Amino acid sequence: MKRIHFSKKYKKKILKGEKRATLRLGKRKFKVGETVEIMIGNKKIGEAIITNVSYTTLNEIGKEEVRKDGFTKKSKLEKALKQHYPKIKKDSILTVIEFKLIKRVSQVGA
Repeated sequence: MKRIHFSKKYKKKILKGEKRATLRLGKRKFKVGETVEIMIGNKKIGEAIITNVSYTTLNEIGKEEVRKDGFTKKSKLEKALKQHYPKIKKDSILTVIEFKLIKRVSQVGA
């Protein structure tokens, strides 16, 4: 099963359903209907089903992508992307991976 890794700062938003998409640099190979493990660091926090995969650029990111990625402003999303991908450019190809959390992994002390 494929994994999608996230920074721990996104854990609460993912578990609350506020973050339902992620943007990744480059063309990533995910399929609609595919089940993936959602990882925070090296810990699995759940499983999700891929609901949509599309491609965009930093320039073309719209309000809908910003909202689904758990942000309120495009500028905040761009800042986060630049932290993860320092060499990202306005015309860099991004994969928009939309997902729905279908299973949570309960962890003691998490």
